[in-house]
Amino acid sequence: MDGDFAELTENLKADSSYHESMIAAELYMGNLVGEKDFSDAFQSIDSRDAEQLTKQLNKIYRNIHEDMTVQERKALKARVEALDRQLEEPVLYTIKENLTKAAEEEAGTDATKVNLELAKIENYFGNEVSTDQYLREAIYSSQDNEDDSYVAAMSQIIGVIENDDEDESENIKNVSNYVDTVLDHSLTVDVEEIISSKADAVMPEQENTEDADTSVDSKKQKKTEKNSSDTEEEEKNKKFSQAAVEYVSKAKTAISIGQINTEKFEEITAVVQIDSNYSDVKDLQKALKLYDCGTEITDFSIKKLDYTASNIILVCDVSGSMQGSIEDLRQSVLRFIQDKNKNENLSIVTFNDGIVDAASFGASDDKLIDLAESMEANGGTDMFHAVVDSLSNYGTKSTESNVLILMTDGQDNYPKTAEEIQKEIGKKAQQQGITIYTMGLGNEVDTAYLSTIASSGNGKFVYVYDSSSLSSFYDMLHAKVYSQYEVKYKAEDTLTMSGRTLEITLPAENSRDVKTYSLEGAADSENALGAMQDVRIDGVFPRFVYKGLQDTTVRLKGEGFQEKDKISVKLNGNIDYTLTTKYIDKETYEMTVPAGIAVGSYNVEVSFNGKKKVIQKGFSVIADGDQKKTVFGPYVFTSAEKIENAENDYTLSGAVTLNGWLHFKGDIHLQGDLENDGSISVSDYDGSYIEYDSSTAEGIAKFFADKGIAISVPRLDQFKLYNDPKNLYDYENYQVDDISTGLMEVVNLTMFDQTKIRLYPESIGMYWSGGNTFLPYQDQIIGHAVNLDMFHFSAEGDAIFTDKKMGIFIDVSYEDNKEEYSHKLNFLNSPVYFNGNIKIHVDTLKSEYTLGGMVRLAFFEKQSGLSAEISWKGNLVPNSVQLGLELSVPVKLPTPIPVEVNDFAFKVSDIDKAAETGKWAGLKFTGIASFSSLKVKDYAPPLEKFLGDLSFLEMPETEASLRAAPFTMEAKAKLMLLSEIQLAEAEVHVGTFDYSNSLLALDDVEIEGFSSKVKLGIAWETADKRISLEASGTGEVDAHSRFVGLYLVGTTKYDISWWMINLEHKKEGEMAFGLYRNHDGKLQLIFTTRNQDSDGKVRGEFYYIDENGRIGNRNGTLT
Repeated sequence: MDGDFAELTENLKADSSYHESMIAAELYMGNLVGEKDFSDAFQSIDSRDAEQLTKQLNKIYRNIHEDMTVQERKALKARVEALDRQLEEPVLYTIKENLTKAAEEEAGTDATKVNLELAKIENYFGNEVSTDQYLREAIYSSQDNEDDSYVAAMSQIIGVIENDDEDESENIKNVSNYVDTVLDHSLTVDVEEIISSKADAVMPEQENTEDADTSVDSKKQKKTEKNSSDTEEEEKNKKFSQAAVEYVSKAKTAISIGQINTEKFEEITAVVQIDSNYSDVKDLQKALKLYDCGTEITDFSIKKLDYTASNIILVCDVSGSMQGSIEDLRQSVLRFIQDKNKNENLSIVTFNDGIVDAASFGASDDKLIDLAESMEANGGTDMFHAVVDSLSNYGTKSTESNVLILMTDGQDNYPKTAEEIQKEIGKKAQQQGITIYTMGLGNEVDTAYLSTIASSGNGKFVYVYDSSSLSSFYDMLHAKVYSQYEVKYKAEDTLTMSGRTLEITLPAENSRDVKTYSLEGAADSENALGAMQDVRIDGVFPRFVYKGLQDTTVRLKGEGFQEKDKISVKLNGNIDYTLTTKYIDKETYEMTVPAGIAVGSYNVEVSFNGKKKVIQKGFSVIADGDQKKTVFGPYVFTSAEKIENAENDYTLSGAVTLNGWLHFKGDIHLQGDLENDGSISVSDYDGSYIEYDSSTAEGIAKFFADKGIAISVPRLDQFKLYNDPKNLYDYENYQVDDISTGLMEVVNLTMFDQTKIRLYPESIGMYWSGGNTFLPYQDQIIGHAVNLDMFHFSAEGDAIFTDKKMGIFIDVSYEDNKEEYSHKLNFLNSPVYFNGNIKIHVDTLKSEYTLGGMVRLAFFEKQSGLSAEISWKGNLVPNSVQLGLELSVPVKLPTPIPVEVNDFAFKVSDIDKAAETGKWAGLKFTGIASFSSLKVKDYAPPLEKFLGDLSFLEMPETEASLRAAPFTMEAKAKLMLLSEIQLAEAEVHVGTFDYSNSLLALDDVEIEGFSSKVKLGIAWETADKRISLEASGTGEVDAHSRFVGLYLVGTTKYDISWWMINLEHKKEGEMAFGLYRNHDGKLQLIFTTRNQDSDGKVRGEFYYIDENGRIGNRNGTLT
């Protein structure tokens, strides 16, 4: 071996840094070094470690017995071989032990990469269980790492594992790319060039040295040829990459909740498939957490299901698209047959356009083998009918396990709707207790379709990246047959009939599944069912009180109450209290909280006509006294207690509230420098709620306040808050994280899937893509069809909640741009042909509503059209009306450089204000036009097929406005390159106008005077906002009632969130100099600066001379 490598191995010690150990492991596994290249300390395993390994082997041997399944024996055999190999390769074993210690004690934010290296080592040894364990640790500890590309790719992997939303299911096809990025950034130092250059230097020298291979072990001496080494390195990387990709698919299916039986309600029995490292059921029960209707169930039983027989059907796609994968499929099925257990009945069905061949239950192994070996790829794909036909082969014995595994690499040529799948597949699977797994191979599969088939049969969809992994996934699903458990518990919430949820988690292994179910048939009579369906309990209002010397009156809010109802309310905490109740009306009970109640948080237990509902941490009592305040930029927390655990580490407890409107149900943990950091970490594991005050709430929020209904926010777990003073008054651009929360229930009526939350200083935004409704009597409407998701909706939407308002946002558009006029309207007995578009915008937060559209009429020239748009703000009188003309053939202006006008619009605004005051001179008139110059097709014809009918230069929606009283004149324009890249922007305001400037602490203030701003540079943002780049300078001259002077801004930033790339940089500096009238009306000559960088840190200076000639300076915001 070349002496350069000796520097990296001979000096390696037990106390060497984890960076060195990771490099040494890579060199060793890459066959670039051997055992003799390490010091004596690495040549043999410590006697205590060897003894420990021997004990592990003996323990495994003792556990092997005849009653084990083939799959269990294979797993144990693999562990034996992995331990044997560690004994044979002491160098790598010793490095592994050193890295294990480093991951726990010294690696810090690099622990994720150390765990990834440990996963590589265990994969090298062939230990699949430990490989998966370290992969899990690497994935879920990755978010604190400082390597942005590594973190971004790991974030995508986490999203794939945790997200079951159909709209996001296709992302699993990108996992191999994310894994490649992770592996490219897996080392804590950049060693690729070092290894490559040294390897190149080593190989030629060895070729010319007779005893070149004497410096390496005999095991490795035949691998010193460069080409051979490179090939094996590629194979090694491919093997681990494949293992990592396979882990993601396995992690998604680690827990799968199957049938939920409610026939003996309040007792609930669920069949759950659980893959875990817990071989003992008692240990597994201790590790599991179970939640029913959001309430943690601590008293539950679990037992492993032992069936008398297992009936397994392999439904295999042999269509033409399987041509390149058919051999891997043959071998995988043959291996499945070989690993068949004694109590298994195996059937194989092959299909393309129809059933090609089938071996039914009871067929001999020889027949099964003959069928597998005869598989040939041709024809189309009809997977739906292949599954339906296969289901008829099962019996109905409850003591037998029935499993169907569908494998396909394509899309169904005869696809069915979700309702048809449920009717033809789901209903049969439910009746016969059949679990359906679907395997999708390659990029052409329809992941959503296969997920629908699997979920209809209480199973899971598994994605297979490469056909070489088929055997591994067949093995995995084969093992799942023997990892089924029965979970039994007594429901604490017995009042909720529809939209109930069962959630089972294994926190130690980051695995989880949630299933929604209802209580069809749980009530003995329709009257009982109807009574419960008609009742809703929302909670106690207010949700917290201060402990005092007198009893306190609170209210239980809901709907459907009657005076004859039997109700009791208990507060369960360290001490339990039963409250006296008094019927007020159908929505309210009044309750008395005793003066002697203990301080703390309580679960609210409501017994209603023999049924029960539990609201976790639904009421709190806090000590009366000074509230502790914790400030981070615009985020202000108040709490009864504030404990500083360590430097920059705080726990807030007791009625924790953010900015006076978001109330947390439990403790909040903060980490970070509150004064100097641009961001802090926050932990919330109990959830929160927004409770509106009737005296201040507006619109929809007032309705909720009057009803005493709080908006519940699910737990946010760990997230970040940012201090972004630049956008303090512009929350659309304020820096926030997207926080994934899973399911979110709203007022017991709707449950949203895969909700994302953005927490702003003055509002919380919620964004969803679909969900389910749980309306009264909805189950009777759909009958007793099991799992029929008639009330599931799929539509993107968002909502904003503030302390006073609730904002629902709807944007709907329809566009028909066909060249032919496809619509006809009779006008004055003559046909008028047209097409066009329509758009609707609703913003209940700002009480803004817009209806607009455009019509292209046949008698206009080509595709020219007329447009109209009407907007309202808070009342029935429109705020603005706009009429426009869009030209298919632009108007050319007589200018030296060719300039064209593409469309015109005329807008009248402030109509509602003028109508209210009678001052029609207050109407604002605006002319809008779009200009373009230098058509691409005229100056660069070859580019037209790529860019279309674009112009090199455009000035879109250039505006000029005029108002008589108060006098206002304004103009705005932008200069764009190829429609997307902004080169310049200019604004001029004269008269009375609204002005904002965060550096001067002015937010939408009405002023009088003059303001002119010019911005030059390059600013590019793609339509989907995934790529944003800017390098610009802005100069502004002001002479108005609040400021006379100069304001300058310099900005360089990029924000790229595309595919696996997540890069962000920002550097911005601002400066203002001039006469400033502060908020007290006093004049100051000021010079102020502010700088902000990527991590959110803000630095600024402020110097002034006041009216009395005094000179001063201070940091911070102007006052």
